[in-house]
Amino acid sequence: MNKQLLHRFGGFALLFLILSSVMLVMQPAIAQAASWPAYSRGSNGENVRSLQYMLRQHGYNIAADGDFGPNTESAVRSFQSSHGLGVDGVVGSQTWPRLIVNTQQGSKGNAVFALQRQLNAHGFSLSIDGDFGSHTGAAVRQYQSSHGLTVDGVAGPNTWLSLLGGGSNGGGGGGGSYNVSHSPTISAGFINQVLAYYGSPAQGTGQALYNYGVSYNIDPVYALAFFRIESSFGKTGVARVTKSLGNIRCASGYTCYQGFRKYSSWEAGYADYYSLIRNYYINRRGLTTVDQIVPVYAPASENNVSNYIHEVKKAVDTWRAGRIQV
Repeated sequence: MNKQLLHRFGGFALLFLILSSVMLVMQPAIAQAASWPAYSRGSNGENVRSLQYMLRQHGYNIAADGDFGPNTESAVRSFQSSHGLGVDGVVGSQTWPRLIVNTQQGSKGNAVFALQRQLNAHGFSLSIDGDFGSHTGAAVRQYQSSHGLTVDGVAGPNTWLSLLGGGSNGGGGGGGSYNVSHSPTISAGFINQVLAYYGSPAQGTGQALYNYGVSYNIDPVYALAFFRIESSFGKTGVARVTKSLGNIRCASGYTCYQGFRKYSSWEAGYADYYSLIRNYYINRRGLTTVDQIVPVYAPASENNVSNYIHEVKKAVDTWRAGRIQV
């Protein structure tokens, strides 16, 4: 190799090393610079519960109830002050990366409680025990793999960014499962906020929608998503008359209107919807996920099935992240 060629090769090698070094320096900052969801006083939902668990992990004695009230705001401001952050009481892009506590197999405590609840909200079925064991580790790895993250079994900032719905890969659910048979991931108060925001005639019935979900072990976030698609929360179509959450076809023993079951109240419609999903779709047919249920519930002969599924998941991800507008 002559000196001129060696000189050129050396120059390229030097450039490559410089660029590689720059990329390595930039990599840890990805989670810091990404679009973390922001929460402040008045927010609620599973992501708020997560930040409360993280605050508890840092020593703050607050309830992890999913409601961002004055005690949570006070703890956030104290945390921001003690970590040299801007004190605004908002958990957003500056606070989340400092608040997140990395966990891995063998970890225990409030940060693991937060992680296990988030993973279950994305379709897994973990015991919420605060103990990062083999099952939690397997779930973390599966989640990371299905969301294009580094598969290392460590729940760090990039994994949390995705779980919270703030990253580009943040909306998929545990392996894309979206299992409807799950404890609530949104509160009755949040349901009421959604219904009020969209001007639903069913405003104020959030507690009933929540309670029936608990009774039938179906996450009410899915019922709310179906309600949105079927009738814009009761504002369009026959639902304005039938008070039906899901536009369920008429059957023997029901009062009906234009081929659909009609109810005396929105609450009665909620109860029948949950009963149908639990007893027919889950118990009888073994269909438990959005991808399994929708093609039967809203068949291709009448609906755009793929779009229906997409809209359900989009609403679920939005509301679980504590945002009202889909």
